[in-house]
Amino acid sequence: MSKKIGRNDPCPCGSGKKYKNCCLGKDKRNNLSSDLLNQVAEWISKQPEMKDEFGKALENCLKDDTVTDVKVNNIMDAFIFDYKLSDGKTPFRYFLDNAKISPSNYPIYEGFENNIFSIFEVLEVFRGQGIKLQDLVWDKEYFVREERGTYQLTSGDILFCRVALFESHFIILTPAPNVLQQDAGYHIKRELRHMRPNLQKGMNAFDVLTAVWKSEDETKNLKTEDLHEIKKAFKKKLKSLGIEIDFRGLDRRINENKNAMEAFPEIYEFNFPSNDDFRETMDILKLLWNRYPRKEFGGKSPGEVSSIGPKEQLLISDLLNETMKNVDPDDFPSIEEAKKAADKFRDVWLKTPQKELDGRTPMDTILEERREMGNPNKNFTFSVKIEGIRDYDTNKAERLYMEGVQALEQGASIKAAELFEEVTNMYPENYRAWGNLGCCFAYLGDKKEAIKCYKKALSIEPDYEFARESLDWVKGQTEKQLFAEGMLGTLQALRDDFIKKKKK
Repeated sequence: MSKKIGRNDPCPCGSGKKYKNCCLGKDKRNNLSSDLLNQVAEWISKQPEMKDEFGKALENCLKDDTVTDVKVNNIMDAFIFDYKLSDGKTPFRYFLDNAKISPSNYPIYEGFENNIFSIFEVLEVFRGQGIKLQDLVWDKEYFVREERGTYQLTSGDILFCRVALFESHFIILTPAPNVLQQDAGYHIKRELRHMRPNLQKGMNAFDVLTAVWKSEDETKNLKTEDLHEIKKAFKKKLKSLGIEIDFRGLDRRINENKNAMEAFPEIYEFNFPSNDDFRETMDILKLLWNRYPRKEFGGKSPGEVSSIGPKEQLLISDLLNETMKNVDPDDFPSIEEAKKAADKFRDVWLKTPQKELDGRTPMDTILEERREMGNPNKNFTFSVKIEGIRDYDTNKAERLYMEGVQALEQGASIKAAELFEEVTNMYPENYRAWGNLGCCFAYLGDKKEAIKCYKKALSIEPDYEFARESLDWVKGQTEKQLFAEGMLGTLQALRDDFIKKKKK
């Protein structure tokens, strides 16, 4: 939603004054901030000692040949404000200390130095005038003077960008902010509940750019609408990992099993050499599973027959996670009682307003999306399936382990950590559970615990290459780098998953 501000309306910046007496007059000076930022970039780029440093930043961020003006501008922004020179200063501080800055502009530049780089949600858009943002890390609101972005953004969009005070109002310093569309916002805000303490230690723009662009490039490399290309990419990936699968039996595997885990056990049991290999393999497998024709659907794929919208799919996934957290079948005398408890939890959850849904209930959100899609169905029949198991300890540990793998694949590091920790409590000699628990702690920015888990895995199985390579990698990272990579990889996976679902 967007609207225009009347001259006599209260100014959206929150000053309490009328718009005509507050930010209206400042619109005419907005070009000044852009000019000042351009002067900073121009001065820094002319300094011989900065050229090599900026070259290093470009090389680290751009691992392939996909170079665009937008990427270079984003890297320049990160370089100016976040890059650390040999003396520990940023290039912007170097500019303040050495450039010939007029006394009238110096206070403005000092305001730029005290910038805020964070994750923001767009609360309200005022066309051609500005946007109201909420900092999801620090839970603060800002009215930002902006013109061009107001014609592209909508309420609910998520921005990774830098804002700073200019005179008495805020502006966006990042030339081309990274934007996630509003349908991804629900999960992002849910994850930020747990991540906020670590995020408040500070986020580096380089970590954001690297994670986002890497995932974008991987998505571009695969033609997700072409089943032949998906099969080819799947075969190539498995061959590179040494996983042997007879593709002549692919149709039987997919059509005779209920889920990908049952159809491809050798993949789920495989000891992947790296987290990147694991994520890439699972992404291609999900594409194949959703795009492959099924006999039960008359030759159509699950993606073709699904009438569930992207928001409803996200909410179903969240309901599953919340049910697993709150309903433990082992706490009930029978499977029937556990099923009743799960259904009761579902009914209450659907009717409970959530802050992440702007105070609406999940059921209200689902029905609204269905109306937009032309779906008149008002019933929610989804329920969690609970089955009994025989050999309690062994089967429960295996179930928890596979649930942990799935949670880690979906980017739910906290949930995965809880599952793998329970497995290690039941079977302390399960080195693979220790290795995966190390991954969870790494993605959550807890370097110390990640190292402990990898060392524990290696003490049990010295030839566990995954733990050895992960340990070497973690030791070379800061906690902030680990957390930023894990979190942003999760957010980008959500965005990519949404894009894939939307295409289907």
